[in-house]
Amino acid sequence: MVSLSDYKNAKGFIIVFTCNKCPMAKLYSERLNLMSLKFRTQGVYLLAVNSMDTVAYKEESFKLMQKKVLKEKTTFPYLQDKKQVVAKQFKAINTPQAFVIWKNKSGKWIQKYEGVIDNSALEPKKGNNYLEKAVEELLQKKPVSNPITESVGCRIFYRGVFDKMR
Repeated sequence: MVSLSDYKNAKGFIIVFTCNKCPMAKLYSERLNLMSLKFRTQGVYLLAVNSMDTVAYKEESFKLMQKKVLKEKTTFPYLQDKKQVVAKQFKAINTPQAFVIWKNKSGKWIQKYEGVIDNSALEPKKGNNYLEKAVEELLQKKPVSNPITESVGCRIFYRGVFDKMR
């Protein structure tokens, strides 16, 4: 179990909905590791969340998540949202999909960014890294210039919502 309150000095969190099987999500493992290392020293922590239905997708089991963490030498927690509660709270649609939440002056967490990690999945050095820029702007106490971008990847299917699986 992980709670935001476990991170006493946190200014913000990068929350990325990801999974084991999605080809698009697989492209971002190294970038997420680097981003985690870059920002955690500044009080911004990356949490990866797997909300895929483990009944429908056996490759999303907790055991296989643990193997992925070891193989990719993950520098951040990779958490299972087995009941899909967290994904529903964020209204996550697909993997990978990123959110940035930031603590306001009264101590409440406010969503400041939602969308893609970047727009260059196949070429990490090209394109715009919207997620990283959003965090950098927040650390500089600036408003996020692109607070919403459209994420792409594998759809998160919510257990019991069959009409959307067709």
